[in-house]
Amino acid sequence: MITFAERHPNDRPIDSRSLNGVLVACLASAFLVALPALATDVYGTGSPAHDVANVQAAVDGGGTVYLHGNFDFTGGGTNAPTPRVITVTRTVQIAGVETKAGLPTIRGGETAFFVDAPGMDVTLDGVHFVGQSTSAVTIAAAGNAVVSRCVIDGVIPSLDPLLNLSVSWGINVSRPPMGTAVIDSLDIERNVVDMLATSTDNTLGIFVAGSVDAASIDRNVVRNATAHAIDVRGFGDGVNADIERNDVAVMASERSGISMPPNDRLITGIRVSGTGSYSVLFNDVRIEHPNAAGIRLQTTTDTIAANNNIVMALPHRTTPGSQSAGVQIIRKTMDARICRNTVAGIARTGVSVLTAADDTVIALTDDTGLASTFADVEVDVGVTDTLIVGESGTISDKGTGTVVTPNPTGHPDYCAS
Repeated sequence: MITFAERHPNDRPIDSRSLNGVLVACLASAFLVALPALATDVYGTGSPAHDVANVQAAVDGGGTVYLHGNFDFTGGGTNAPTPRVITVTRTVQIAGVETKAGLPTIRGGETAFFVDAPGMDVTLDGVHFVGQSTSAVTIAAAGNAVVSRCVIDGVIPSLDPLLNLSVSWGINVSRPPMGTAVIDSLDIERNVVDMLATSTDNTLGIFVAGSVDAASIDRNVVRNATAHAIDVRGFGDGVNADIERNDVAVMASERSGISMPPNDRLITGIRVSGTGSYSVLFNDVRIEHPNAAGIRLQTTTDTIAANNNIVMALPHRTTPGSQSAGVQIIRKTMDARICRNTVAGIARTGVSVLTAADDTVIALTDDTGLASTFADVEVDVGVTDTLIVGESGTISDKGTGTVVTPNPTGHPDYCAS
């Protein structure tokens, strides 16, 4: 028989009180591990003072926060350092409880949720936002961030003094003003964003600017954007983004669509720019502005835009402007693959490659439904080493090293990803 004394490293008996303490500590530790994550139910009252305080307290507690009913955030929150109503700084899952009446609704407030939670996991799921200003949701920092199944109806623009514009965002992943977000992984999925803009507004449906290791922007619907429906910009280590199966539309507006660096006024259905890698696949894009692009690649490297359906639905008797294109590649974009896209409607060009782009592949574009006012494919001065495969329409080539080839049997699949 082995005694406690024989097992102790100093060959001394363990005091029974010490042993009891160890056992109690072990049991307590086991009990804590077995506990489920904290769950809190919050019910809307329609009173901003109560709704804001109740939701903030629940979010501060972490765990899972279930939202029920109708909330009013009008006039709530703080303006420092940037306006927001609810500030999220820790791991939390915020989930709307859907009933026969629909999703829980949050009305009003300037940026209803502001996430500043470096390294923390934050989820916002199934909430209906109505009439916020600036943004419905802003994420400045997180570990893993998820925004899913939310509905956003109308975001009122507010003046951005740095841009000298009134701007609003549906879902804003950045650090205002003009800063960048740092996030490990980002999922923005199955949201419906209707900016309900007027013709003088500058609105973006989904905006990402910063460093994101892995981003998925998937199966969202964006309506009535006037600047960009989806705009992803990589800074620092960049954004590695899959932008797939979204349904987006850009409305006609007074925004010019003209590039005026450093603050351009370009207009796009889906724009990707800056450092990182981007896959833009199987999206439906509708453009109603005469000086806009369906998809724009801007200063990117190794990006694929494939199997997208782009409709250039310009207003009656409108002449396409200089930036009108189904797909546009600009500003020293390198190694872009533009493959198997369909472009229909009226536009200046179906695919346009401009300003020092290099090593672009344009393959198997279906532009049979396009009435281009300039050319179906444009390769501009300063563009190098463009390969055009299987283009049956008109081509304007002012580039260097352009190769135009049919697509015979056995031709390499340049669109493979």
